[in-house]
Amino acid sequence: MEFYADIADVRQIKALQAWLPLDGVTTNPTIVAKEKKELFRLIEELLAACTGTVHVQTLGYSADEIVADAKRLAAVEPARIIPKIPVTQAGLAAVRQLSAEGIRTTVTGIVTVAQGLIAAKAGATYVAPYVNWVDNIERSGTEVVAELLTALEEYDFASKVLAASVKSARQFRELVAFGTHAVTMPPETYALVLEHPLTDQALQRFEESWRSAFAEYRLDSKLRGQNS
Repeated sequence: MEFYADIADVRQIKALQAWLPLDGVTTNPTIVAKEKKELFRLIEELLAACTGTVHVQTLGYSADEIVADAKRLAAVEPARIIPKIPVTQAGLAAVRQLSAEGIRTTVTGIVTVAQGLIAAKAGATYVAPYVNWVDNIERSGTEVVAELLTALEEYDFASKVLAASVKSARQFRELVAFGTHAVTMPPETYALVLEHPLTDQALQRFEESWRSAFAEYRLDSKLRGQNS
């Protein structure tokens, strides 16, 4: 499974990457706007802050505008920038053209299997279903991902499923069980799936056991009662 950070805060990305082997960063207009920086300056900072790919969303409405945006974004660093394109008619028309020219894309805003399947057939490199969005409309977002994975395999499409809007440990666990290709989450969700009270209890017991036998909690400590 590929791991992406769904943020554009360089400080948070560096902190997350210190312990998590990230495959890149995903952004959207809302995430970018929070940083209060001009987009292309921010892109350069993101490329410097992380290894792997940086997914950046286009803003155009027509297919021609989306293609132009995508090419401008990809030109910054073709090997590492992947334009994100909305799952609209204009967006998919752009994806078809970009795919024909060898430019990778991530199709975003997907909430149904049909949308994901059409995006894959159009040539998307990644299709990004929004898990929590679907959960909020009384259907399981992870089930949509599972059905989409099955459909892509059945029809032999090369697109990868990049699960987005993942907000809970349950969602993450189910995505893993279904064999989801990639996931993008903010740091707090990665922390949520990593941390567990039983792990904390185990570490506490280990420390208590050590301190019961040794004078100090360090590898070269003397045994309790042992002369210096």
